[in-house]
Amino acid sequence: MKSTYKLLGVIYDKLPETIHEYIVSLNDDTISDISLEKNIFDVDEYVRKINLSYLFSIESKETLDLILAKAGRLDKVVLVIDVITDNRIIKDFIHKRVKQILWLLENTCRNIELVI
Repeated sequence: MKSTYKLLGVIYDKLPETIHEYIVSLNDDTISDISLEKNIFDVDEYVRKINLSYLFSIESKETLDLILAKAGRLDKVVLVIDVITDNRIIKDFIHKRVKQILWLLENTCRNIELVI
């Protein structure tokens, strides 16, 4: 049965959750994706966004480590919560995963500002 579906963000299982509160901001389409390298528009601040759906799709530790290494070079990371549902159980699950991902970013990339 388990081979017929995939759980979201299994790689984050057993990680602690962040204890910090974050201010939720609106998605800003002018912020580039984390896959883009630094360019001339990053004069004042090196800012990139990471979509939650992308983080959920990561299955290997190596891929996650590459993303975290890239995030560590940024001044600011914007986590875009692009996974939305009306189901209460799934909302609680997503909320838990977001807190685990924020904990991971806080503890891996200490010199960045995190925005949701």
